[in-house]
Amino acid sequence: MEEYDVIVVGAGPAGGQCARELAAQGKKVLLAEKNRDFSINSYSSAGAPNEIIEMFQLPESIVGSDWNRIIMHSSSEKQLWEHPERAGVIMDFIKLRSFLARDAQSHGAELRLGFLYQDYENRSDGVIVRFKDQESQNTQEIKTRILVDATGSERHVLAKKLNFKGNWFPSTGIEYLIEVSPEVYQKWKKALSVFMGDSWMPQGYSWIFPMEPNKLKVGVGRYFQNENCVPHEKSYAHYLNLLMKKCLGSTDFPILDKHGKTIVYTYNREDVHFDGNVIAIGDTVSTINPLAFEGIRHAMWSSRVAAKHILDKLEGKENAFEDYVKDLKDHFGFTWKLCEMLMKIIYREPKDENIDLMLQAWRGFSFIEMVNIAFYYKPFLAMKFLARYTLLSAKSKVKSLVS
Repeated sequence: MEEYDVIVVGAGPAGGQCARELAAQGKKVLLAEKNRDFSINSYSSAGAPNEIIEMFQLPESIVGSDWNRIIMHSSSEKQLWEHPERAGVIMDFIKLRSFLARDAQSHGAELRLGFLYQDYENRSDGVIVRFKDQESQNTQEIKTRILVDATGSERHVLAKKLNFKGNWFPSTGIEYLIEVSPEVYQKWKKALSVFMGDSWMPQGYSWIFPMEPNKLKVGVGRYFQNENCVPHEKSYAHYLNLLMKKCLGSTDFPILDKHGKTIVYTYNREDVHFDGNVIAIGDTVSTINPLAFEGIRHAMWSSRVAAKHILDKLEGKENAFEDYVKDLKDHFGFTWKLCEMLMKIIYREPKDENIDLMLQAWRGFSFIEMVNIAFYYKPFLAMKFLARYTLLSAKSKVKSLVS
């Protein structure tokens, strides 16, 4: 039977980063990915602030585009924030995943594609993991000291094994990568463009992000997909076509890639984090932010924290995984709860005119403040937004009563 120090199931940003961190420390690592290549599930727009490049030593070659503008639209309002220098990047998700896997391999990790996880069994001397090779259809048992669940919000390893049923909600999005004319691309380049309200995507938001020249990512996402908080068309494609027609002037663009995904987020991050020598990272433990569903940066950060505690576990520290849970709680705890509150206020709002008022409340913020609340979730700025929105809402009600 083959043996490893660590097996990581799932070669997304969390799994790839975890394998990369551990292999660089000389551990024998297997990175297992169910798909046969990284292009099969290119489901992320991958917008992030500049810090992600330096924080994780990422090459510029994984950057699809950069951005220094934020544009927000409601049904009848629009606001632009601009900065003279690059504020962030929009990563090419396929290139990012490929780089992380290759870098892990350069440190000695083994990568197996088309290697489908089946089951695990905790034993006193390690974990027995069963995989199915999708090419040969053979089932194989492999032994490891530590097993890492990096299967994303599907939670194929830990949560399904333990039949975990948390207090959660699903959010679903679809996204196209399209080819446009240079004139159309020019209008949307270097900007994170977000659309909210009944005219775009009730109970969610739409987006247009630039990639390499003459290529745009256009997408729509809906929160609480199993509920009808705000009346809406069931079809996601309806709103995606609406977005392209209104903003790009047509729906007749070459579609280079089409994908969709449902993200399941657990309120208060009450996920199962470990079981014996099995540990979960990234979206598997709801590190994705609930306000705008930015996940890559947080997933990679959780992998770095997990790698530290996995090394401690391998050195014999019995309570290493308990310390891992505490570190995540200290980092995400209050901030994520605040974002959950904002999420419910914004995406459950049934009156379209109140979405307009929200955008008016954002209008007084500077570019730096918008970045700080959109990517760093600063509590003071969140409270400032809520205070402004409450005041505008009260004024609107008084005006309505007077008239």
